[in-house]
Amino acid sequence: MLSHANLAALVASLALWSRPAYRALALGAQEVTVLDMASVQATLAAGGVYRPPTAITRITTTSGETLYERPRRATRVLDQRLALQVTAALREVVRRGTGVRADPRRPVAGKTGTTQDSADAWFAGYTPDMAAAVWMGFHGGRVPMTPPRTRITVEGGTWPAETFSRLAIAALEDVPAGAFTVTVADVQGHAAAAAERQLTRAGFDVTIRERY
Repeated sequence: MLSHANLAALVASLALWSRPAYRALALGAQEVTVLDMASVQATLAAGGVYRPPTAITRITTTSGETLYERPRRATRVLDQRLALQVTAALREVVRRGTGVRADPRRPVAGKTGTTQDSADAWFAGYTPDMAAAVWMGFHGGRVPMTPPRTRITVEGGTWPAETFSRLAIAALEDVPAGAFTVTVADVQGHAAAAAERQLTRAGFDVTIRERY
């Protein structure tokens, strides 16, 4: 059985989320941001490797000189096998569950969410190449998204899922569809120390059993 403290610790590791944990956390009684949710999806998409969200990856001059490049930081926070098991479960949400409208015609996993009275509606998901979270609601407070205020009763599997699908199709238009697998760098022939550094930077836990 997973206690609220252990659950909070797991969530914190997936998105470096550091807030007080309440016992009703598992019931959705604690707020998260859209960025929190997107970051968790990205961690799962990367096979359990967390990378800090960033708005700027590189700054260059008109001549091509690089003035700034985002540091490549990666931390393994979830076992690869567990991350892939979670992905397998979340793929079924889009295949035949509440998230069927999120399908971008490529491998995808995700989860819908709807609060009471349809005041908030979510879809958070990912493909092997993209992660995103969609929230819909009124910033003025808990306002039900039901007719006649909205054309339909808005739930996570309706407009948020459709929005995710349209975003993924547009964003990945020129990206070949990939599969949910973990890619490991080829370190064959490298010295043990160099290979360990390269794999560790990529977010893998490395254990060297024999040195040659």
